[in-house]
Amino acid sequence: MDSICCDAWPLSLMSLLGMPAVMRRLATERVGRLLRLALRWKGFETAPPDGLVEGLLAPYVTVVGLVSLVRDAVALNTNQTRELAPRLGHVSVPTLLLWGEEDGLLPTRYGERLAWDIPGARWAQVPDARHFVMWDVPHAVAMELFRFLEQEMPVVGGQGARTLRRTERAETEVLFDSDAPVPA
Repeated sequence: MDSICCDAWPLSLMSLLGMPAVMRRLATERVGRLLRLALRWKGFETAPPDGLVEGLLAPYVTVVGLVSLVRDAVALNTNQTRELAPRLGHVSVPTLLLWGEEDGLLPTRYGERLAWDIPGARWAQVPDARHFVMWDVPHAVAMELFRFLEQEMPVVGGQGARTLRRTERAETEVLFDSDAPVPA
């Protein structure tokens, strides 16, 4: 879901936070406000649940957290994710890529690129969602996941790998190993 990949990093905000001259001028309070605004404007399509943004920012709005944030920002580079790109063509497990249609932090072109690079990947743009798609539209995300999991999916493993099948028992949907006994 709206994952960092390819050459998506560093975002301009993170690059800015990694500049010592900029960070010397910013107090932890100002950094907290800056990050809060960025998350609310770019990260969420709808109002996030109470306390969520504060919880996401809590590790970074202290002096120690600010130093950690600067170190994180300085360490970001696209080399790490670009090195993985040639390996994407060898992914052999079922893959679902969900992306908020209005993601302001990682535009949909990155998800589309991943879907192109991973053989057989399923791509789904989620309307009315930004970067934190799972919080913007949890029901839509859950429905996409259920649709994806309904497909027969191989169990990754060595000898004796089996296929999982979906079955309905009473009113409960259960995924079970086709070689295992059916739950009572």
